[in-house]
Amino acid sequence: VSWLYQKIEDSFFLVIGTKTCGYFLQNAMGVMIFSEPRYAMAELEEGDISAKLNDYEELKRLCLQIKKDRNPSVIFWIGTCTTEI
Repeated sequence: VSWLYQKIEDSFFLVIGTKTCGYFLQNAMGVMIFSEPRYAMAELEEGDISAKLNDYEELKRLCLQIKKDRNPSVIFWIGTCTTEI
């Protein structure tokens, strides 16, 4: 992730998961690398993690909003929990 962050300067990283997963990734990479305007967190609820809900449309809406607001060349979805993938 840090390599991509450095190589693709106009990229955007959307972490999809629980707060714990987001904090895990921030701590592993260093908090400074994940700062506005190239990082956001989409928090999942318990029902999302158990695969009871289909949040594809909401994630698609978020990506379209990011594209409109930030206009990155690429948006990376990052998850640290298997159930999110």
